Amino acid sequence: MNIKLAGISTALAAVVAVFALPAVTQAQCCGSSKKSANADKQDRAKDCGAAVADTDAKPEVALAAKPGETEIKVPSLMCGMCVKNITKAVQSVEGVTAVAVDRKNKVARVSFDPEKTSLEKIETAIVKAGYVANDKKADDEAFSKLPDCCKPE
Repeated sequence: MNIKLAGISTALAAVVAVFALPAVTQAQCCGSSKKSANADKQDRAKDCGAAVADTDAKPEVALAAKPGETEIKVPSLMCGMCVKNITKAVQSVEGVTAVAVDRKNKVARVSFDPEKTSLEKIETAIVKAGYVANDKKADDEAFSKLPDCCKPE
């Protein structure tokens, strides 16, 4: 697929790259079928980088600089599957216009229409997906359904 991205910021280009990814299974993402039971979760998290777009790059403009743009800390983010799950959860919020999840720095950068949604609604979507969002605790039931690679020790 050839898409010309002239004049689009690095952040938006990263978002486009995430959206263009094919579906990924847990085994493809985490290499869980190839790792021993004692494998370090950080090693499995590194394996996931091959299955997802590199969204660790910093955008040219800090998204937290304008109204309707924010950076949400997601300390429980572990792997590429987490990036996919968090991205999907944030995209499901009406009013969200762009999302880029940075696995390395464990943050989600989100652009949204403040007349349609709020930081609290976006955090709630992440929490309901089973992840910690800023100071909000992950939903226990959703967390229990996450693959093992997505659960910090």
